[in-house]
Amino acid sequence: AAAATPPAMTAQLSLSKKIFQRAIHNVIHGNSVLKQMHPVFISPAIGAIDMPSLMKAAAEGDEERVREMLDELDAQTTDAAAREKVLQAKDGWAGSSPLHWAAFSGSAAIVRMLVAAGADPNRGNDRDKSLAIHLAARYNKTAAIHELATASPRSPTRWPRAR
Repeated sequence: AAAATPPAMTAQLSLSKKIFQRAIHNVIHGNSVLKQMHPVFISPAIGAIDMPSLMKAAAEGDEERVREMLDELDAQTTDAAAREKVLQAKDGWAGSSPLHWAAFSGSAAIVRMLVAAGADPNRGNDRDKSLAIHLAARYNKTAAIHELATASPRSPTRWPRAR
């Protein structure tokens, strides 16, 4: 027989679920509660952060440039390690990936492109292990939240990426 969940743990999980649901509700309805909870996350100007060009294009919400760069990546390499190095590159500020910056920009299309290319939505940044969806929630980027929430990180990466 399966062991029952201890009452204290059940209460804690229930509370965590309620807090999470309230946070998502606040994001969807435009409340600034999450910003108040995380005042420390005021980023410097994007131009002041050391980041590769794919990451910069994602941070600026430049869908066309991201698409071009991913097409170049598809054409240049089939090596999984080389692809991962580009898709999981880290910035010089918080150790965030291009997917984190796409979430920050709020572009659902860029988030979709990066996940389809193999970016891992379950990889946290170096500073506080925040996932891309956490950044999207902090900055009230509901389209990016939806895209990340429906991403399937456990499915194998398929190349060439879906368009």
